[in-house]
Amino acid sequence: MAVTQQEIENRLWDAADELRVAMPEAQYSSVVFPLMFWKYLSDTWEHRHQEFLADNEGLGGLSAEEAHEIEYRDYQSFEIPFIHPGTVQQRRASWSSILATITQPGLGQRVRASLQAIETANPDKFSRLFGSMTWTSEEVLSGEVLAAVMQAMDRTPKMHEGNMSHDVLGGAYEYLLKRFSDGSGTRAGQFFTPREVVELIVEVLAPKSFESVYDPTCGSGGMLIASANLLKAHGGRGYTLRLYGQEAVADTAGVARMNLFMHNLTQFQVEVGDTLKDPRFKKPDGSLAQFDVIVANPPYSLKWKPWTKDPRAIGGVAPQSSADWAFVQHMIASMDPKKGRAGVVLPNGVL
Repeated sequence: MAVTQQEIENRLWDAADELRVAMPEAQYSSVVFPLMFWKYLSDTWEHRHQEFLADNEGLGGLSAEEAHEIEYRDYQSFEIPFIHPGTVQQRRASWSSILATITQPGLGQRVRASLQAIETANPDKFSRLFGSMTWTSEEVLSGEVLAAVMQAMDRTPKMHEGNMSHDVLGGAYEYLLKRFSDGSGTRAGQFFTPREVVELIVEVLAPKSFESVYDPTCGSGGMLIASANLLKAHGGRGYTLRLYGQEAVADTAGVARMNLFMHNLTQFQVEVGDTLKDPRFKKPDGSLAQFDVIVANPPYSLKWKPWTKDPRAIGGVAPQSSADWAFVQHMIASMDPKKGRAGVVLPNGVL
């Protein structure tokens, strides 16, 4: 049965609300998004595993190695491995497997081991995806609260393609982003730029199929996703865009990667680092990489260490008290000289 947008949003918020006894709302995202994405991966893997078993019912003579090769060649697009292989604690690093152990001590350790195992088994897709995972420590989040969050989230319907479209799933993710930003005070801009602002900028820049789109302060990845959505809405193929983002906060970069995956966008690269001090996208000769479309909502009036000698410093250097103009200079230097275009959200007076 298809899942309504309202239903999944309500269930996910119920899960997030279990954290109210343990941490401020501003920190919910670091727990809820990794758990949500883990459940999505696990539900997807198990759905495809059942399809594999149903389609190959008469292949009982296959060895374990042969069955694994067929399943991962024809059905699975990522691997969910075992944790603690070869020991009595061996179990698959899946949501349902760990959920079955929530009454046992050490739940946070098992969750952490599972998420790390998924990252390690899929380095090209999920490297550093789940962030620092400090919340898996008993000192940060007790096993009882973590169990309550997982039990509440488990009441969310199965998050696989046979039960839930990527539009619904991505919409639910964006709903949580907005709820968290509404409750996080001064940190809101780190995660969420109002949809109307994003859509206006992207509409003006009009990305086209197979172009590159870059956000040097990508936050949760909303501007990159909006670029693909707009192209799709105009009859193009949003999935053909090559999406690039840099984010200073590692956990927020993980949120962006998960957000892109939830929207069924896989041609992306999100790097961690200070864009002004250490831009991560470069050409082989060491100069800045250049892109067709650049979008950004950089942090306002950020204190920074001004450049002393940098080719990006066109028209002077921004003052130490505010890096706003430096972000604009970086975007200009990152534009393709022939067809590059850029859109940026800035406070009054910068230009």
